[in-house]
Amino acid sequence: MANTFANAPLVEIVAELRWTSPSMVNVPLQGAAAVGGSVSLAMPGSSKLEEFFMRFGAVAYQHGLQRAERITPPDFPLGSEQVVYRYRHPDDHADHFSKSTMWQIGPAIFAANGLPPYKSWKEFRPIVERGVKTLLETRDPAEKDAPFTSLTLRYIDAFRGEFLNGRTKQELIESLGFRLQNPNAVTANLRDAAEINSVIRVQLPIYGARTFTVSVAPGQLAGEEAVILDMAISMDDPVAAEADVVLGAFDGARDVLHAAFEGMAKPFWDILKPVKEA
Repeated sequence: MANTFANAPLVEIVAELRWTSPSMVNVPLQGAAAVGGSVSLAMPGSSKLEEFFMRFGAVAYQHGLQRAERITPPDFPLGSEQVVYRYRHPDDHADHFSKSTMWQIGPAIFAANGLPPYKSWKEFRPIVERGVKTLLETRDPAEKDAPFTSLTLRYIDAFRGEFLNGRTKQELIESLGFRLQNPNAVTANLRDAAEINSVIRVQLPIYGARTFTVSVAPGQLAGEEAVILDMAISMDDPVAAEADVVLGAFDGARDVLHAAFEGMAKPFWDILKPVKEA
């Protein structure tokens, strides 16, 4: 039985899907640095895209996400990874967790986002599932069965406050199990070892045709000193446009990420206050 944490340092969880859309066209890059490159864009006023957004928004409304926010203006060219709409529950929604979740949609991207007071994957998963099913229901007929070219589950945590109490940010990074040995030639003129800021990023191929990316770095959150831990699992192969397949991939990614977090965060067990999931 997995643990949840009463005092988790979570900043955000993101479940994201991307795909290839016929609404996108490749536009050559201009300038000396382009060297034959191109960027995928949706042209302003694309009726198919606007119809998709309307269909998705109508179903989102039925699920209670009745607060729609358009991020980009209607006459603005859209990149393939650009969010156009965000859908949230109304501000007066009684469920505080649901108020902190949202769906985001663009020409070839969908994301379900969760913010504190996030409690567990068990609580967040139904929100992801409803979003995936809404996407599959409302995608343009020309791309309805097209597989997802990218599936990523990402956790962003910020260790601050009592986690840092008595530790430098570098010491906290090392407490999580990360080690970085700087060459003597680099540290020859070091003024103060306590002020070293190390940014570590590791990308690992793992079982199940997946890539596990971990980065940890000193930073700030809301003006407060913190160590930011950013972990993501991405599928290396296309994922079938079927809800059960997509949710199974997210479940598997969550298991890997949760186990990794538990292993790294053991030194902070008393602060995290683990609770067994029901």
